[in-house]
Amino acid sequence: MKTKYISLIIICSLSACIDSNSNQHLTDASATSEGGIFSSQKNTAKTHAFVDSKTGLTVLEKNFPSHWDVISKPSYELDQYLPTFQYKIQNKQGLIGFNTNLRQFIGFDDVSYGEMMKNYGQKNIKPYTSPESIVNQEINPAMQKIGFKLLRTYSDPNILAFMKKKIAEKGITSNANVYIVVSEWTNNSGTKAVTLLAQLALKSTDMNSSGYTIWNYATDFLFVPEANFNTEKESFLKTVTNYKENPKWEEYVAFTRRERQLEADRQLKMQNDRANQQYAYFQQRMQDQKAQFESHQQMMKDRYATNDANHERFMNTIRGNSYSESNSADQNQRSFINMIREEQVVLNADGQKYLVEAHSDRYWMNSNGEYIKTDDSFYNPNGDLNLNNQNWELVKKVDN
Repeated sequence: MKTKYISLIIICSLSACIDSNSNQHLTDASATSEGGIFSSQKNTAKTHAFVDSKTGLTVLEKNFPSHWDVISKPSYELDQYLPTFQYKIQNKQGLIGFNTNLRQFIGFDDVSYGEMMKNYGQKNIKPYTSPESIVNQEINPAMQKIGFKLLRTYSDPNILAFMKKKIAEKGITSNANVYIVVSEWTNNSGTKAVTLLAQLALKSTDMNSSGYTIWNYATDFLFVPEANFNTEKESFLKTVTNYKENPKWEEYVAFTRRERQLEADRQLKMQNDRANQQYAYFQQRMQDQKAQFESHQQMMKDRYATNDANHERFMNTIRGNSYSESNSADQNQRSFINMIREEQVVLNADGQKYLVEAHSDRYWMNSNGEYIKTDDSFYNPNGDLNLNNQNWELVKKVDN
């Protein structure tokens, strides 16, 4: 926002050009009183008021020579709330003057970064161009097309000092540069011209971003019969600094700026509140989903454990590989079942009981609960090459 307000300093005197055929929303200088509402003294100059059409407030008043006819109109291209002004001056002696549109650009130090920003929708990207280059590359070709040649180029120290003072009043000093270039022209038809180019360049001081320069410029033109050139040129250059801003307009700008900032803060707070609320909902959903997942996992773990236990008991019953003291039948029932199934209880060295087929003298068992029954007291499976050198243990037959 500071850049826009600084730009208004230049715009007040060097604004966008007015169409010479347009008469819409024009303020005629003849309708204003001499001296102006802010002047403490009467003078022969004609005071022209530049009026904001949206509020009806006078933004500033500028004194022009009384023999000049001045018309102006506000423009809201740069800011929908704060106007810039377009103007045209003329008189019966053949004097014609006008100003160009304010042109504003942003130039990035890193060209590739500038291309990226352009792809993201950033407009008016253009490397910084010096005012002398603008005179040579833009103003000179345009003047040549209408028959004028350049006589000389120089700066105006009074205008430059005035502009720097205005910028300092806005609180911008270290990173802002102002340039004033005055050029004089002539043609073969007895007419001379003067152009005044004012440029403001604001260098970024944000160390966290790519370096950039916001810069703008505008040009005022005055065409005068050669006989009157020097007098009219001096008056023209004096009008640049000969104006006063309306305190009521300054109050209005400060008020609207605060209101707009408050509204922007309110909108930002609403966005942040919505974002925080959505984030809280997201976190809660994630916690709920996590709890549901963990509950489901525990349920499945318990279910699998139960199924595994049932399956193990079932398989032990089918295979007769193991014997558990947790069976629900009492000792007599187990003895009866063993007898019917022709099963025998054996005990390994670790005290683990297993059910094996009955009616054998000896039982050899490996660590997997697999067993070999034999009636041969001399047979030892640990020496049997067909059993892949497994470790077999001779277990004891026991009662239930």
